[in-house]
Amino acid sequence: MFELPGLDFAGATTGIAGLGDIHVPVLLALGAADPAFTHDGFSQQAGHFTGSDDVTAVLLPETGHFETLDRNAPRFRALVADWLGTRGF
Repeated sequence: MFELPGLDFAGATTGIAGLGDIHVPVLLALGAADPAFTHDGFSQQAGHFTGSDDVTAVLLPETGHFETLDRNAPRFRALVADWLGTRGF
């Protein structure tokens, strides 16, 4: 079985182990209408990336669980492109 610290074989997060070791910019995006994740949990998640001085957390209005497939996917792609562009990527 393939394993990484904090990840199981399917890639699902199993804990916050190692998030403080991430030292690159982090973008977290969640659909505001996501039925799987709570807004409270999402807001707490950004605080676990203690190794990065650039953590951006965005709730996407009128968007569900699959931001890349949602009817608002163009807005999600624009968010990612803008975020990357402002960081020189």
